[in-house]
This record gives sequence, structure tokens and C-alpha cells, in this order.
Amino acid sequence: MHDGENTKQRGIFMDNGSGGFLSSLKFYGGDCGAFLGNQQFTTLNLEFYNCKTAIYMNWDWVWLLKSIKIHDCGIGIDISNGGPDDIHTGSVLLLDSYIENTEIAIKTFRTKESKPPAAGTLVIQNLIISGVKTTVSGLNEEEIFGGNDKGRNTTIPFWGHGKGYSDHLPHGDDINVVADETVDAIPAALKDTAGKILERPRPLYRHITPNRFVSVRAAGAVGDGVTDDTAAIQEIISANGNTPTGRKKKIIFFDYGVYRVTQTIYVPPNTYIVGEMWSVIMSSGSFFNDAKNPKPLFLVGKSGEEGIVEISDMLFQTQGPAAGAILMEWNIRSPQGQNVSGMWDVHFRVGGSEGTNLQSPKCIKKPDDQVDPKIDDDCVSAFMLLHIGKTASLMMENMWIWTSDHDLDAPKHEQITIYTGRGLLCEAELGPVWMYGHAVEHNVLYNYQLANTKNIFMGVIQTETPYYQSNPRARQPFPPVAEYFDPDFEAACGAAEVPQDKISMCEKSWGLRILNSTDVFAFGAGLYSFFENYSTDCIAKRECQQTMVSIDRDRKSDIVSSRSNIWLMGLVTIGTQNMASWTRDSEEGEQIALAALDGNGAGFTDNVGLILL
Repeated sequence: MHDGENTKQRGIFMDNGSGGFLSSLKFYGGDCGAFLGNQQFTTLNLEFYNCKTAIYMNWDWVWLLKSIKIHDCGIGIDISNGGPDDIHTGSVLLLDSYIENTEIAIKTFRTKESKPPAAGTLVIQNLIISGVKTTVSGLNEEEIFGGNDKGRNTTIPFWGHGKGYSDHLPHGDDINVVADETVDAIPAALKDTAGKILERPRPLYRHITPNRFVSVRAAGAVGDGVTDDTAAIQEIISANGNTPTGRKKKIIFFDYGVYRVTQTIYVPPNTYIVGEMWSVIMSSGSFFNDAKNPKPLFLVGKSGEEGIVEISDMLFQTQGPAAGAILMEWNIRSPQGQNVSGMWDVHFRVGGSEGTNLQSPKCIKKPDDQVDPKIDDDCVSAFMLLHIGKTASLMMENMWIWTSDHDLDAPKHEQITIYTGRGLLCEAELGPVWMYGHAVEHNVLYNYQLANTKNIFMGVIQTETPYYQSNPRARQPFPPVAEYFDPDFEAACGAAEVPQDKISMCEKSWGLRILNSTDVFAFGAGLYSFFENYSTDCIAKRECQQTMVSIDRDRKSDIVSSRSNIWLMGLVTIGTQNMASWTRDSEEGEQIALAALDGNGAGFTDNVGLILL
């Protein structure tokens, strides 16, 4: 772009939407490198050179900027839009980044008196500056955080501008008071050799010769959505996966199509799969319809197996009814010192599309039905979407794990009511697990659940509570199963401390539930409850849901022995009375509830910079 004094050019103009993920771009010159606005978003590896303003944040709810490099710009990141009386930015999280030879690294108008009170929240983790006059500049060019000299690198380990909470400060305080320990809390298991949170871009296979790609269609699979492709797919994966040491790997290529599967497909270690514009694997038949005996559609490794598995550009779905379907169970653990296994641009989409049998008019929404109506078994869509097993490690990038709320293929895209029991359950006992640009939506019991796990990175994650709840409530149609650590809503919400008129608010899907886990780092979480039985009237008063995040802790971290080492940064909720709750003292059982309207309002959303437990 032109970099003269009068330039008005912009590299990217993005304003609106519910994103999203963007990575690996370079910007040269111009008035503004990237003009950004979105609800929740993850950006990785953006580089800016000689821009007047590198990044202008027009508005957001929560935004993760990771591995950003800014060189020779006037302003690095401008989050001041709207002025001090109407700040348009909710949260910005800047992680593992570098800014040099720039007048102002970050411009903000947030003050103790600015409005809304929680807007303009900023969290910085591992920022290196060099030749930056002012790191954080405020209203009237106030120097909130100073800079350094040209040619000298200064690392800012952690700094925040906003409100935080902890066991010791349950009513909230300045983020920097909450995070007063200087210890490096992020475990080595989550980092690369340079000390940054590990990233692994999606594999492109550009140097793989054509004879090492295996077309599943050419090898016998059909992919027409009707033919049973189970045997063909399993034979292809067994023959071309599980690459022995020293042998060149083959890439299993799923030509575009819908591949109907009636039994579990096993994916062994050292298997590489890529689709074509989201090739579809669809479960079908009675094998996947027994909720008392759930079965995975894709079984990626068996418990304890090690190796590399790469999956990209694929889509998984069910053909209903499928009360016992687990779309994927991931058990593979990556060997130490090798590239991590993972999924890139892989999506789970349940219902709402042609051929799934989970569409209108059969599963059309019925908000006028009696409270707790009889469930239509034909509209039960899955048992669970993704199960990460005890021995697993996994990198995920740009994944949408979705139970449909509307019919994508119907002319009017009518809203539908279908029932998936659980979203993502992570039981990885050692991890590590990374989730970049990740969303799980519209599941009955919970969207994200971490149970007995450690070494988890999430940024940004996003959820929505099912639109139909609380009609029926979250206790239907999936009773709690102890083996999967399910919440027991009937017991918890029927307790004496829950008022009778609030039970329906209580019995709603958890956005994020953390059980007996340590070393969890969420860099941005947008967790939303927009509806009460398809009505949005509940949003303004925060009466769509009682609580969005639940944290139960029974153990301390090996990294920081005084706590569980759970960091929730940039937590944004909508429509919920309490943003999060946790037990302050496991012996006495004292419950802390973080109220959304207790100084945490950020306009339409509610916003907390840090919860540290």
C-alpha cells in the first residue's frame, strides 16, 4: 500500500460477523493495515511494516492477537474507538508479540470512569518492545505504561488493564493486583522452543509428489450419501495409514462427497487425511442410535497409542436419529520431540442439512409446546461431538463444532430443535491440548467440559446455549452418565439454595465446565445465552441463564503449588446472571458467584479481564 503522508489505504476492512480465524498475512504501508470489527476472533502471525496504524479495532466482544509483529508504525494497536463515554471494544488479548520502532504500541481511552465500565479491557502476555516511546497511551496522551529506547528489547511478561478476580479477591480488583505473582505460570508442555505458546500451521503437503496421494473414490469409496462406504474407507485407511518408520507417508484424499458410514472407522497412528472443500463423513444406522452404548464414528487411535495423525478440510455429521453417536474420539498422543498431531479446518455439523433427517418440518422448533414436552426421538442428533481421551494430545485450529439451530438447506432456514447430549469432553490427563479459533454450540448438558486434565490452551473459544432451553430443560433427553462426568442438573438445581422461580434458569447447558483440572489457559472465551425458549427478552436483564462457567477444583498445579493455575482471560458472556462460579474453599464448600452486572457490563456483553484460580 502507499505509505505517503496522505495515504488513506487499508489492507483489510472487516466489520461485522461472528468469526472467526485469520493467520499468516503481511501488511506494508497504508493508513491502516487491518481495520477490524467482529464478535469474537483469533488472529495469528500478522506482520505490519510502515503503517500509520497497524491494527484499528473498530469494535469487538473479545479478540486474541497472537504472534503479531509490528515494525516502524505510528500506532501499533488502536482500541480507543467510541471515546471514553462509549468504548466500542470489549476485550483485546495480545500474546507472544513484538513491536519495534513505533510511537505508541497500544492506544486506549479506558479509565476508571469510562463507559461501559468493563469495555476496553486489555491483557498483555509476553510482549517484547524495542524503540517504543509509549507502550500503552491513554486519554489526552496519558502515559499508562512507558516504553523503551531504540535497539533495546524489553519483555513485558504480563500486564492488564481491566478487572480481575481470584480466591483472594472474589469481589474483583485491578488485573495486575490479581496476577501479582511473577512466576512463569505457563507450563513448558504448552510452549515451543522459543518460549511461546506452540502453534502449528495447517499442513499443505505442497512437496508431496502426486503418486503419494490416495483418492478414496478411485480406491473404491462412492461418497454419494447413500452407499455404505464403511468397508471401503476402513480398507483404504488401514492400507495407507500407519506409516512405518522410515517409509514415506501417503496422504489419504477424500474427494468431495458425503461418505455414509454404519460402523466405527479406526484411524491408526501415522495417518494423514485431507478433504476437498469439507468432504463429509456421515454416521448412519442403528449402530449409532443406542444412548446406553455410545459408539464413535471416527476413532483416532486407541488408548495409549502414539504417533502423528493429521486431519484437515473434513466435516463430520450424523444421520438421525443418532442418540449413541460420538462423532470423534481422539486418543492419539504425539511422540516427544515431533510435530504434534492435530486437526485444521475440520468441522462437526449435526443436523440442518440435506440427508441428515434432522431438518424441518420434522424437527421444527415448537416454543409454544407445554413445558418439558415429550422429546421426539427422531430429533435426537448425537450423544457427544468430540471426546478427547485420557492419553491424548492434540492441536486444533479453526474448528466449528456445531449442533444446528436452523435448517441450512430449507428455503427459509427455519429454526429447528434437535438434541445433542454433549459438546467437547477433554480428559487428557497430561495434555497438551491447544484450541485456536474454536467453537462448540447448542448442546444439551455442556459445550466444553474439562475433566481431570492439565496443560490446556484455549483461544478464542465460543459457545451458545441451545435456543430451546429451558423448554425442555437440560435434564432432557440425556440423563447424567457418571462415566462421562455429566452434570446432574436435577440434583444441583433442585437444591434448597436455588429459588423455585430460578430453576429453569439454572437448568441450562454449561458453556465451560472445569472439573479437577490444572494449568488451563483461556485467552478469550465468548460464551453466550441469547434465548429462553426461543425468546430474546431475557438478555437485557441477564435472565436467560443463571451461570455460564463452573469450576470445581480438588488439586493444585505442579507449576504453582498455591493454586490450580487456571487463567480465564477475556471472559465475555451474554444473557447470564452469573458469569462464573467456583468453590473458594473445597473443605468448607464456599461458593463464589461472579455477577455479570457487578461492574462487569460492556454494553450488550459482560466482560472480565481475568479469573485466576
